[in-house]
Amino acid sequence: MFLKVEDFTTLITDEDREFVEQASEANRLLAEGMAISEMKGYLRQQYDVAAVFDLEAIPDPDTRDKALVMFAMDITLYHLHTILPGRYVPETRVTRYERAITWLTGVQAGRIEPGLPALKDYAGVEKSIFRSGGNEKQNWGW
Repeated sequence: MFLKVEDFTTLITDEDREFVEQASEANRLLAEGMAISEMKGYLRQQYDVAAVFDLEAIPDPDTRDKALVMFAMDITLYHLHTILPGRYVPETRVTRYERAITWLTGVQAGRIEPGLPALKDYAGVEKSIFRSGGNEKQNWGW
């Protein structure tokens, strides 16, 4: 997976993480899978998500994009809280989840450039995502 257990110590204590994942690594991996899948949905049109999220392909895990790691953890922790009995999600987790989605939406819209590897076409050339608005409709009737 993209995240390592040690990454979570920056956002949550080990005891709280174990409680939230209900002492089951499988729950954390499931929530992480959901988070990564959610993030890929925002990023796959412009970026090579296989290269971004495949920890095996990254030569040094410490070179992972720090913002992506943080937002992946935020989304993962949000999903972990939603599977707890009683569905209690602390306001901090909701706020951080919403911030992550806002950032991903900004990346998708082209307002934020995260510096991730771009998609390449079949010839190995980076694809250019050109976005433009339409012209005002013309009326050429005489």
